[in-house]
Formats: sequence, C-alpha cells, structure tokens
Amino acid sequence: ESKKMLGGLTWGDVHHPSLSETGGDYDGRWLFVNDMNGRVARVDLRDFKTKQILGPLPNVSGNHASAFVTPNTEYSMMASRFSIPIPKGTAAGVDKYATEYKGVVAGIKIDPKSGQMSLGWQILMPPFDYDLGDAGKKVSDGWMFWTSYNTERATGKLEVTSTQKDRDYIAAIDWKAAEKAAAEGKGDTIGGVKVIDPKKVPGIVYFMPCGKSPHGVDVAPDGKWIVGSGKLQGVTTVFNFEKIQTAIRNKDFTGDEDGIPVLKYESIKDAEVQVGLGPLHTQFGPDGYAYTSLFVDSAIAKWKLGTWEVVDKVPMSYSIGHLTAAEGDTVSPDGKYLVGLNKLSHGRHLSVGPSQPESSQLVDISEEKMKLVYDAFTEPEPHYAQIVKADKIKPIEVYPKEENKHPLAVWDVKDAGATRAGNKVTVKMVVVRSTMTPTDFELKEGDDVTIAITNIEQTTDELHGFGLLDYNINIVVDPGETKTVSFKASKKGVYPYYCTN
Repeated sequence: ESKKMLGGLTWGDVHHPSLSETGGDYDGRWLFVNDMNGRVARVDLRDFKTKQILGPLPNVSGNHASAFVTPNTEYSMMASRFSIPIPKGTAAGVDKYATEYKGVVAGIKIDPKSGQMSLGWQILMPPFDYDLGDAGKKVSDGWMFWTSYNTERATGKLEVTSTQKDRDYIAAIDWKAAEKAAAEGKGDTIGGVKVIDPKKVPGIVYFMPCGKSPHGVDVAPDGKWIVGSGKLQGVTTVFNFEKIQTAIRNKDFTGDEDGIPVLKYESIKDAEVQVGLGPLHTQFGPDGYAYTSLFVDSAIAKWKLGTWEVVDKVPMSYSIGHLTAAEGDTVSPDGKYLVGLNKLSHGRHLSVGPSQPESSQLVDISEEKMKLVYDAFTEPEPHYAQIVKADKIKPIEVYPKEENKHPLAVWDVKDAGATRAGNKVTVKMVVVRSTMTPTDFELKEGDDVTIAITNIEQTTDELHGFGLLDYNINIVVDPGETKTVSFKASKKGVYPYYCTN
C-alpha cells in the first residue's frame, strides 16, 4: 500500500506542515505537507497516517512554497521554487532563462468531507523563485500570497546575480477568480493540464514590491495586514489589504512582469518596521504582538501591530530560520510560548559526530519581555512547524473491528492459513499478543506470495510487527488493522518470521 502511494519515489523533501482549518482556526482533521518532488501529502489526524500523496504534478518544479491552506481548507498551495521550461521534458539553454523558463503556482482542491486532493488550477508565472506562502484571513479571505525572489531572472552564482535589485515581489492571487476562470475552461493546456496565463486572463495576479530576497509572507490574524520580510533589507514591511484593493481598483501600477501588474509600493504599505538584520518569518501572539525571526542577528524581535514599535528581542542559538507561536498563524493565536527553529547548534549539546542536530528553543512570551526557557535538539534542518491545542486533536487508539473492510482480514485463528491458486499463494495471518497464526507455512520456489496480517487486538498500544528474515520485509500492524506484503519466493531453505514490535 505504501509503495503504491509513493509511486516509485524513494525520498521526499518536506518543509512546511499545514493543519486543516475551519473559519481560520485549526480543526484537528488533517495535516498537509509539501514535497519538493512536486507533491503534497495528506495525513489523517484520526490515526496520524498518510492517506494520500498527490503528484508529482505537471509543470511544478521544486514545490517549496507549499502546503499552506485557505481558512476553510478549500485549497492547499503549491509553487515552483525552480523555474524550468514547461511542460517538463522541454529543453532550453540556461541563457534563455529570462524568457523561456516559467514558474507555476497552483491551488490543490480539497474535498471538505473526505480530504481527497485534486488539482484545482495552475497559473503561469515569471521565472522567479517562489519561496513561502500564506492565505488571506477574514477581510483578506479569498486571496493567497507567495513570496518570490530572483526577480532579476538571473542564473549562475545567485548569491550575487539575484540580489541586484532593491526589491523583489510578493505575488497576490485572487484564488476565487482563479477558481472561476478554471471552471470556465480558461487557460492553455500545458503538460496535460489547463494553465491560466495572467496576460490572457487579467485580474487574477498582482505583484507587491517587497524588500530584497523575501522569505516569509504572513497574514495577521484579522487579515488586515500582510507582513513581508526581505532577508537582505533589514526591515519588515507591513502591507494594508484595503490599500492593496484600492490600488488594484485605481490601477495604481508601476509596470508589469510578463503582463502581471506591479502595485505601487508607496500606495500599499502601512509601515516598515526596523526589526533587525535578516528578517525571515513572522508569527502572531494573542495580544496584538508580532514575532519576527532574524537570521543575521540570531534573534527574535517582538513588535506591536498598529504602532509598529519593537518592544523586545531575545537571542537565538544560532541562525534562526522559522519560528512558531501557539496557533500563531490562525485567526486566534493562543498560548504563552513560541519555538525558535534554528539552523545551527554550534556545540550546545554533547558531540555526536559530524552530523549535528539543530537547536530548537522554547520562548515564554506571556510577559512584555520574552524569556528563553528550554533548548531541544532536532534533526537537521528544521523548517516550519505549528503548535495546536491538544484538545483539538482527537485520534483513535485502536481501529474498531467493524471499520476493517479489508477483503483478506480474518479475526479468528481458525480462519488463518495459506491457500494456493497455481503459483499464487495467499497467507491470511492473525497476530495477537505473542502468537502469529499460522506459525509456519510452506512455499514452492517461484511462488508469488501475499501475506495479509490482521492484528485482532482491540487494546491500546498492542502493536505487532512482521519481519521475514533474508527477504527484506518488516511491517508494523496497529490494533484492528490489516496490512499486506507481497514477494516472490526466490530462495530455497527455511526462513524465520517473527514479531518485530
């Protein structure tokens, strides 16, 4: 089952989890995560199992700016980190990057009852690097925002070539307009799917100038402000959604990028907050405060929405990237803590060799002055995280017997055993406490074998494993669950199997 879901890929590169939402608050149903291989996965929080992996999708290359969801989980977001000629498989020299390479942003439609994902729409974009995203809330609901850098359309040593301009962009996308255009069949077929070209379908995409090399774009809880942080600028810019709408209505543009209007910076910003050096990402607290990570300063800045006053900083060890506050990206942030997700630890733990864990630091934000209270060490490299109230997650601890509809499930040892149809052998196995039934079975060389293992336990924490020596097989079966594994009996001899859990 897992191999089929993985579709032949043996690795994934996950960065950004996104909990499902209702009304802009976490609802505890699903967790969506991105994969750079052009995929999004859905984890069912009822049992914390991956139930679907969508993709790789056509045209999206390096799905980094993902999998952020809209306030009622209508969509999960995808975007190209690495622009390429499209459709995939098209060749063009790197010297043609500025004109023949394209980025793509996409909305992944989510069924409100089942969580099943499908492609909703794709939009053709200039060949920028699309990095992070967030969905509008409340007054800005219906919009998505993506940061982008390398608006120079440069190649080579990007640390130099892609940092020539003073500003890059945040892409503001009216996803309801994109949804409507897709429903009307607008767009060109590229890679087997419809792709909307903003030059041909105007009014969907706009660019907002933002400080050089923006990483995070974060929407305030009331949806009024969109916060963009230019890593190479030293300020965090706060944009006013109402001003954005006014600028769009008034066509207050300074130009365009491949037909996409560029909004006038001075017309849409409310403030430039002097947070410090290397601002990356912003989270929000329950009392109208914002918290911005500072990569160069190795610190978190705390500042007040509306007055734009920086009230405190706390050092991080070291080179903080993302940060997460308790429900700090929802319409109603809660709690007293945030966690800084640092990219370096530099000896704050016992040495474990060259592959060093990173430092994640717990910060108390319950008072005006922040306080570092705890260090933890995680696998490299921590990216985004979310903190959700424990009472919103209501997982089961056993699979109820009546829900197991697997056609090979058996619930009584008298029904266990092996059956043969030609060279195809099916073994129905029951596992309970310390016994696996059947305790042995015989095969012929060349048989195609399927073992269906049912854990008939209905007691919490009674997991069972099945390991078959010398055949590279090991699976874990939860209480009430049936799993199958198939292999060819290619070796003569006697091979033990045993419970590995």
